[in-house]
Amino acid sequence: MKRTYSISEVAESIGVSQGTVRNWEKELVDYMAIERDENGCRVYTEELVSRLEKVNQLRAQGLSLAVIREVFSTFYQVAVTDQEDVNVDAPAVNVEAISSAFALQLEELAKRQAQEMKDYIDERLRTVSYIQSEILSQMQQSRPTRMKQRSVFSRVFSL
Repeated sequence: MKRTYSISEVAESIGVSQGTVRNWEKELVDYMAIERDENGCRVYTEELVSRLEKVNQLRAQGLSLAVIREVFSTFYQVAVTDQEDVNVDAPAVNVEAISSAFALQLEELAKRQAQEMKDYIDERLRTVSYIQSEILSQMQQSRPTRMKQRSVFSRVFSL
């Protein structure tokens, strides 16, 4: 008999909440054939835990669930509840689809990082511009006072 895990055990081992596990299950339903015990509780196999760990790793790298779904469609067949008929973890042999999925991932990641970099630079430029305007404003306000002080100072010593 294969070892099975409850949702709390899975969530704890992966390091996410039970709600996150349920959300991933819902979003990736085609690739997660999660069975239930006689009480209606979710029962996770080693293979499903492995898939959820992969989801967690991909999410940590910044990939959306839509992209992860595309990756899973490349590597896994659609899950079915009758495990005897289909090997759920049999890799789909389609090199072109794999290349396409990774290209999509890289493109999305590059776009997001470029936008984050642009936003960061824009924020720094706004900060520098604000500081520059404050310094100029203070210089303009203090300039007449300095000139008056110098003129009084020069009058005293020019006597």
